[in-house]
Amino acid sequence: MNIIPKELVEQIEFTTPREYDKQLFALGAGLDEFYVINPIWPDVYKRLIDKSIRSRSCVMWVHETDWIIKRFHKNWSYTDGYKIVELSEEDMPQMVWTRNPAIDNTIFFKDDPQTLLDTKIPRWDIECQYVWYLDPAYCNPDEKIWVCTCETEWVGKDKKDMGYLVPELDVNILHNTDLIDLTAEVNFTPHYSDLAYEHIWYIDPKFTAGKKTWIVKMTAVFEPTGVKDMGFVLPEVEPVQHWELNPDIPASIKFETEPKNYIIPNWDTKFKHVWYLDPKHCDDKQIWVYTCQTDSYDPDIGIKDMGYVIPDLDITITHNTELIGLEALVDYTPLYSDFAYEHVWYIDPKFTGDEKTWIVKMSVVPNPTGIKDMGVISPEATPEQHWEVNPDIPECIQFETDPRDYIIPNWDSKFKHIWYLNPDFVGGTKKIWLYTCTTNNYDPNIGIKDMGHIDQVLDVEFKYNPEIPDLKANIDYDIKYSEVEYKHVWYVDPKFTNGRKIWLASMSAIKKPKGTLDMGYLVPDVAENLDVVFISYNEPNAEDNWQRVLEKAPDAKRVDGVKGIFEAHKAAAELANSDIFYVVDGDAYLEDNWEFDFNPNIFDRDCVHVYRSRNPINNLTYGYGGVKLFPRKVLLETTDWNVDMTTSIASKLKVLTKISNTTAFNTDPLSTWRSAFRECAKLAAGTIANQNVVETERRLKVWMTEGADQSFGEYSLAGARAGYEYGMKNKLNIELMKLINDREWLEAQFKNG
Repeated sequence: MNIIPKELVEQIEFTTPREYDKQLFALGAGLDEFYVINPIWPDVYKRLIDKSIRSRSCVMWVHETDWIIKRFHKNWSYTDGYKIVELSEEDMPQMVWTRNPAIDNTIFFKDDPQTLLDTKIPRWDIECQYVWYLDPAYCNPDEKIWVCTCETEWVGKDKKDMGYLVPELDVNILHNTDLIDLTAEVNFTPHYSDLAYEHIWYIDPKFTAGKKTWIVKMTAVFEPTGVKDMGFVLPEVEPVQHWELNPDIPASIKFETEPKNYIIPNWDTKFKHVWYLDPKHCDDKQIWVYTCQTDSYDPDIGIKDMGYVIPDLDITITHNTELIGLEALVDYTPLYSDFAYEHVWYIDPKFTGDEKTWIVKMSVVPNPTGIKDMGVISPEATPEQHWEVNPDIPECIQFETDPRDYIIPNWDSKFKHIWYLNPDFVGGTKKIWLYTCTTNNYDPNIGIKDMGHIDQVLDVEFKYNPEIPDLKANIDYDIKYSEVEYKHVWYVDPKFTNGRKIWLASMSAIKKPKGTLDMGYLVPDVAENLDVVFISYNEPNAEDNWQRVLEKAPDAKRVDGVKGIFEAHKAAAELANSDIFYVVDGDAYLEDNWEFDFNPNIFDRDCVHVYRSRNPINNLTYGYGGVKLFPRKVLLETTDWNVDMTTSIASKLKVLTKISNTTAFNTDPLSTWRSAFRECAKLAAGTIANQNVVETERRLKVWMTEGADQSFGEYSLAGARAGYEYGMKNKLNIELMKLINDREWLEAQFKNG
């Protein structure tokens, strides 16, 4: 069944029905009968074709206002008219609904698509399965549960997410009125698998002497199908509680955890609850902070120890500002009995001429009621430090460490401290300072203190010339301090650029360089001697031709017996080491003056080069059968090719005028006929990229008319004519054209001819 490809149909522009169908008919030229599917309908609608309907008219399958398929006979004309096949809704693919059996059938959904009359799969989704999912609120976090699906008998592998459906639930919550003053609230969304169950929560059995008693029931449907035990819950009981604070502890003291938020359980209402102060604030005795009891408290029952509470002290520390440059740090935990006092520490008298002078004060309450003498301590001197950064250091230079966190010891406060750049970065014997630091005690007569060097960090941007992306070179260079504001540029050795000055790589440590440093020329990493690969496949003269290649290139390599033109060239690329390499065909006999001495410049190393070859039958000289140069990387990365491999694997092609060889294909009838057939089929079909039409016609004429008197010349003429006819007939069918590269198919054509 011949169906015109959609991409060809889409190229037809609608003007009038008559003109449009004439152009559709033209697409099937050469076919006895063919079908055209409306490009706005998916190709799967070809299933509607009924081959039993026969007519010289154009058979047109129609649904509602759209035509879907047209069938043309090779002799059809517009005057033959149309045979209309009306397709009813029953003829079209029918929707099939499926509901998830895991969801109870008593559950209904809002906007259920199965009940909506306008739910219909459009033609462009006819191969999709539509899936509606359950609202995630009724699923586990790692679940996505489908509710229902809709599809046709044409469904494929694709699924379409139609969003979520929300269950229509009749939620009812019932409290047990037999439990006096004991209630519980539940906030619960049931899992979809439990929607049809009655959910029951039970009161903690300690409130019912061990008897299992329900406190709350919840249903989501009118008639539940079962019961789910939700376990035990505590009732919400809030008895009146009476609190007392120890009067010996200042009322302004707060605690990290506030016991007054505690709710006494129903079963403890006869106890007095007591909280005690953190022991680190006590003298070997237990100090209570809070007590709490309810109206049910029974002194005969006793008390309940609730553990310790930690005071959240509002500690205020004051330093004596009259003591310049002398401070002291204190780490002290006051006792509860001292919470109301201000704690005062005094400086060692040797700093004040025996005068008693305070250095630090600490309080934990806003208004202390007294003072506690905490004794004498020594100060911690931290003199003020003054930093200077060398203004001549470019901002683009960063450093591994920043010395400005350094604190000058008191005994070094009279020195100027200096940090330097790394001498390897500076070069030579000159020292360049980076940072200096002094205190108010600095004495120029004392001198400086060398703090060593700091290693630099450069954000170096290195890049190769993007116009020659595959060209690389070995560059190992560290930028020096004096060069850091310049762009460093290396150039390609002129012998690779025909004398042009082309930059190869650049290096810069700054966004906007002051200028450029010429770093000289580099030899790029390219092969100076190119590999030569000989490709043979059962050619009768292959061994003689191989020996001829070895005369010209003793280190040549060979690919022999690999089936398939493309596969053989791939094997040649694997065998070669140079970035571009020569390929010699198995039937090529090299010219006497031929040498493998051409090495393309850097701009042509991604280009396919083709030399001319001499045809031994008709004396044509052009690229057919000539020596070629292939870029190795391009060939290795190529995954597909058209009919003519040489002109289709790369975007760049150069045809060279030099004659490299004689293509001695006329070694036997089959080889001669096959070679002429392939070349003329490609010429006739126009598969060779950028070919000159006038030159192509001249070559075809010579192929089909000259050389009958040469060895196997009559087979060459026959193959050329047969190839010409085949190429003209199948020029639009790339798959049929690819057959000319199948040796077994060509041999069958030769025998059948």
